[in-house]
Amino acid sequence: MNGYKKIELYEEAQKFETLEDYKEAFNLYLASAKQGYAKAQLAVAKFYLGDGVYKGIIKADRTKAVDFLNQAEAGGNAEAKYRLALILLERKNSKDTAHALELLQDASDRQYFLATFELAKCHYYGIGFKQSYLKTLELFEKVIYGKGAMTQIEFCCSMRKILAEIKNLEGEQKIGLSGDYLCLFNDLCSDLSVDD
Repeated sequence: MNGYKKIELYEEAQKFETLEDYKEAFNLYLASAKQGYAKAQLAVAKFYLGDGVYKGIIKADRTKAVDFLNQAEAGGNAEAKYRLALILLERKNSKDTAHALELLQDASDRQYFLATFELAKCHYYGIGFKQSYLKTLELFEKVIYGKGAMTQIEFCCSMRKILAEIKNLEGEQKIGLSGDYLCLFNDLCSDLSVDD
């Protein structure tokens, strides 16, 4: 019965959110989150971060947001893992970066393609990894062609920019793509309309 209560509270919160009664939605999400429901914990974290429509509904509190993200992440929520990883990457220390990369990998393994894209960027820029254009392309392939991937693409402009940079490096013969990687690179450039 207790498990049903937290889900019921979450669903009720969604109804209030649909009605744009965000304060009541927050109160219901918070009640559900306190009962341990990971989706509600993520929603509460978004309120504390002031994301999107949640901006200004309650007083922003990054510490509380991170606390709720940690709870949701522990509950297995892939989006919470991704959001927590982004916060850890901002800190720019090796311990936080290593933990962030683990969270991104876990979220990516759960088919959360924003995390896969962030991992690709880490490989491209050499954040926590040795810089690797090949690994970047492999991860882009998962983002673009993975099952269900196209429904989550909100970052094509960033991907096009990175592919254009790789194309310039390839043109200047600073890197050499061959075989399957060259085919994959050409397919990605074609499908995302990366200009010559």
